[in-house]
Amino acid sequence: MNINKHIDILYLGEGPCFRSDILKELGHNVFVFSTFTHVKNPWIRCLRKLDIYISKLSNKTYSRFSIFLINRYLARFLGTAKAFDVIFINQAPWITPLALKSIKYHSPHSKIVVFCNDDVTGKRDSRRFERLLSCIDYIDHWAVPRETNLVELLALGAISVEKVWMGFNSKIHFPTSQEALNSSELPSVEGKLLFIGTNISGEKRVSFLQSLITSKIPLLVLGQKWPLKKLRIQYKNYFFNKLINGKQYSYCLSQSLGVLGLLSHGNRDLHTTRSFECMATLSCFIAESTSEHKLLYEDGHEALLWSSKDQCKIICHQFIDKCRAGASERSDILHNLSLLPISSYSLQNSFSYILAQVIQEK
Repeated sequence: MNINKHIDILYLGEGPCFRSDILKELGHNVFVFSTFTHVKNPWIRCLRKLDIYISKLSNKTYSRFSIFLINRYLARFLGTAKAFDVIFINQAPWITPLALKSIKYHSPHSKIVVFCNDDVTGKRDSRRFERLLSCIDYIDHWAVPRETNLVELLALGAISVEKVWMGFNSKIHFPTSQEALNSSELPSVEGKLLFIGTNISGEKRVSFLQSLITSKIPLLVLGQKWPLKKLRIQYKNYFFNKLINGKQYSYCLSQSLGVLGLLSHGNRDLHTTRSFECMATLSCFIAESTSEHKLLYEDGHEALLWSSKDQCKIICHQFIDKCRAGASERSDILHNLSLLPISSYSLQNSFSYILAQVIQEK
């Protein structure tokens, strides 16, 4: 089948499924099934609240009864749909062998692809992804962002695996001004270092970010699960439990003084989506030094990389002092970023390549 031809794709995910829009942008016919949009049963709503509590104890995100109900809704969905060319799975830990058997019965000639930024073979989320890994015999192709995932999936018997970058969305991530955004809901990011992310248990992010604030670094923290009630009063104005995306997200990155790049070590990250979104939005990236960050950026020329928390403080202070003194370091970095050929890191490019790989195998 020629990849230039429009193909029919069933996108399976959880949440709003923003990445399905990228497949649509590529010109394909995309049909979305997610627990967010299709499973409206009030039983599921109640069970999901229970599942969230259970996940805190076992890190297993769906109960057996929730899975049973979701599979029933999937069967109904397939009953009214035509056959698909590709099944594109993204962040769907509710997938089971039974679900994929049903899909294969419905679309026997389809190829099943998994694209997942999370550490599917790691210890931290092993309970969350054990159902997905039990489907390994049914999955034709895995696209994962870690060399360790690639090796471990092949060892588990995966048919085909490739390493991909987490990437950025070229339709969303670009330099954005306040005028274009026309929003007054966001806290001011100008003149501040910015960290956007989630408070992850065991990563000690709160204490590290508080130490930066204590050392007089102008920091703004946006994201989820920050323990605002437990923070001392002197830190409360620096942390905001606010989920931002789209143009708001790009605005915050591009208008900040710099963006702090922390990695999830429990997730075995060597880069994150932020590693590319800062490139795309022309944001000064101040990130943990890893082999992959060194491959993507020239330290001191296109980004500022640090190897320890103490070094992070020093680099941040030096950077801020130079900015306040009118030095050109930040503008030089942004200019150098603008010269990088970033299109190959876009999700549009990655998804197009992944689809070409699996379609050629048909």
